[in-house]
Parts: sequence; structure tokens; C-alpha cells
Amino acid sequence: MQPPLPPPGAVEEPAESTPVGEPTLRQSGRVLLFTLVYAAAFVGLLAAAVRVAPTEPSGFALLIVGGTGLGAAAGLAVHVHLLRRDGLSLAALGFRRPTWGLLHLLWQIPLIIAGSLIVPAIVLGLLLRQEPPPAGLIDDVVMSANWLVLVGVLLVIAVVTPLWEEVVFRGLLFSSLTRTMPTIMAAILSSGVFALVHGVPLLMLSQFLAGLGYCWLYAWHRVLWAPIALHMANNSLAAVVVSLG
Repeated sequence: MQPPLPPPGAVEEPAESTPVGEPTLRQSGRVLLFTLVYAAAFVGLLAAAVRVAPTEPSGFALLIVGGTGLGAAAGLAVHVHLLRRDGLSLAALGFRRPTWGLLHLLWQIPLIIAGSLIVPAIVLGLLLRQEPPPAGLIDDVVMSANWLVLVGVLLVIAVVTPLWEEVVFRGLLFSSLTRTMPTIMAAILSSGVFALVHGVPLLMLSQFLAGLGYCWLYAWHRVLWAPIALHMANNSLAAVVVSLG
């Protein structure tokens, strides 16, 4: 039996689409807490493994294992305590379909990188007036590793780290803060946390400015691919500059 036809002149309303929910501040705090717990457990296991190892591992090996482990800790916290527990989708974290608007990254990325690197360099140069490190110091460290190790280090720095940091600090923290305060205040607060977490005083100004840039791109494009692209470009450039000494 066919359903009854609508009366003449009636307009059939389209089915409402369910909006994609965004993480709340409580959810973000829970994920951050368990990320720290899992990361601390991983660091403890890594330290114990290094202590009992027959030979001392190289700094590059520790960087690869440590960076991968931190990314795994963040991914585990997001999966278990957000996606599976609360039923949120990856789209809620900013992994939405890219649009042609991402072409603006062609001018946005160079602008933000210039601001986050040049300004702190000038400020630190005026305040500290420190001499640069010995010319061959970094070259000796880089040349002592084979190309396979260097590729692993680059993948950790330029791919793994930007992915999990953007999920945690922009997809979760910044996004949830914008629900309780103005966007500019959310950007300042989340960028401050982002800079503090890195724990390197001389780099905090650069990390803070970069964090503001990541937040700006996420607020502009509304997809996490934008700050991820900037973060990858920023870290790749830093890795190249360091390797070239």
C-alpha cells in the first residue's frame, strides 16, 4: 500500500541533517589528562629499557622511538576516551572534506612561518646576544647518522608530531575553548599551553606565535588539514635548517 500523497500546494520539507558535534572542554581535558598519563607511562618504560640495554642507544634512535611513542599515547587517548567513549567522529576533530579554500595556504603558510621564526630570532638576538654554536657541531652529529635514521627522524618531526599535536591542541583544546570564550582568547590560551608543553624557554615565543598561526588557520578554514599542513611545513623547515647547521 502506497503512502498517502501530500495535499495540493504542500511543500515537502527536506530531511534535517544531524550537525557534527564538537568536543566540549570537559572532553578535551579528559583526553589531555590521559595523554599525559599514557605519555608518562611510555617515558617510564623507555627509561627502564634504556637502563637495561647492553649498549647506549643513540640520540636519533631515542628521538624516533620517543616521538612515535608520544604520538601513540595521544592517539590512544583520543580513540579510547573520546571517539569510542563518547561516540564522536573524526569530523568532530576537524578531519572534514578539504575545499578549494585551502589554496589560501599558499600565502598563509609563508606568512605565518616568517612571523613565528623571524620575530623571535630578532627578539632573542637583541636580548641574549649569544654567539652561534660552533660551525661544525651540528654537521658532525648529522653526518654521524645514516640516511635511514635521518628519514625516520624527519618522519617523526614532520609527520607524526604535527598530526597528534594538531588533534590535541587545535582539534580538541582550541575548538572546545571557543565554545566558552571569544576566539581570540581561546587562541591565546591554547597557544600558551602549546608553548609551555614544549618546555624549552628559548623557543616558547616562537611556539606561541606558531600556535596562534595554527589557531588562525583552523578558525579560517574550519578543517584540521590547514594547521596540519602549516605544522608539517614549519617542522620540516626547522629540521632542514638544523641539519644544514
